[in-house]
Amino acid sequence: MTQPNMMIIGSQKCGTTWLHQVLNQSKYFHGSEPKELNYWNQPNLSSYKSYLRKFEDIDEDVKYVYESTPHYFCLPKNEINIAERIYNKLGDIRLVVLVRNPIDRYLSAYIHNILAGRFPVTLEVDSLTNNYKMIELGHYSYIYKHFQKYFSDIKIYFYDDLVHSETNLISSVFKDFDLKIDLDELILHRKVNDKKDKNKNLFHKQKFKNNVFPTMTDSLKNNLIELYKPSINELEVITGRDLTHWIDK
Repeated sequence: MTQPNMMIIGSQKCGTTWLHQVLNQSKYFHGSEPKELNYWNQPNLSSYKSYLRKFEDIDEDVKYVYESTPHYFCLPKNEINIAERIYNKLGDIRLVVLVRNPIDRYLSAYIHNILAGRFPVTLEVDSLTNNYKMIELGHYSYIYKHFQKYFSDIKIYFYDDLVHSETNLISSVFKDFDLKIDLDELILHRKVNDKKDKNKNLFHKQKFKNNVFPTMTDSLKNNLIELYKPSINELEVITGRDLTHWIDK
């Protein structure tokens, strides 16, 4: 049975759905359906054969078989070490991580949890909470360094680049994977996980009127900047990228 030889592991609210769907249109990639299998983060791993059935009927041109579960990109907790689990079974496969300004990611995650009915509706977010790992998932460098103990090839891409140019970002991915891009421009500009669509299609009462979504208070933003500064500085060193605009007040 075919095993994944690549994985998009995170981070949450950073464009993984877009990347999964776009790569799946290439003859060189075969992504799982559904996108998020949430296998390696289970308290008790279920049948490995059932997991591998998500990767059947692979075309001969396919070079990379993958799934995309943002919940994998986290530090060990309750004796569940996701990085170690993946490495022990699949070996030193290629990993892909997408990151964005962690302050923006926090607000996006907060809105997501409101839309999911976990938080009450508000138009002004002023709460600093680690519920649903809201804070810790933004410490990208800490999580990256943990995965680096097991994996030698971890590619980091930036949501900033996705917003600026989908074409340039996907070109970087194909270049890093030593492949010639074979995607139509229209595929790259597909829109996924739109907040307005989610708001419109909700079945519960947690909705925003007229699609007006929350903003973050200056106080909360300043708190998050101070909180994330050390890990952002580390990420600059890891990637060689200037990220000072992430923490400009």
